[in-house]
Amino acid sequence: RVLASIQAPCAIYLNPPRSGLSADACDRILAVLSRFTPRQVVYLSCSASSLARDLVHLESAGYFVESLQPFDFFPQTEHFETLAILVRR
Repeated sequence: RVLASIQAPCAIYLNPPRSGLSADACDRILAVLSRFTPRQVVYLSCSASSLARDLVHLESAGYFVESLQPFDFFPQTEHFETLAILVRR
């Protein structure tokens, strides 16, 4: 039902746990991307390594990184968040 209510153009916002997208979540998101072809994917990550891994999958679906912006939500720690904006080729 939820998928049927999505209308183009749209954007998808992802905010996975530190481990990034699970294999199942990645497969489902790629299916949604192929069906609805949103113009943007916005991905907020708390792990640079899982972000890099997940970006490979999103790029294989026809999206490329338009911008990356780090955010220091936890001052005086080594933790930071990265916001990736991807657009459809």
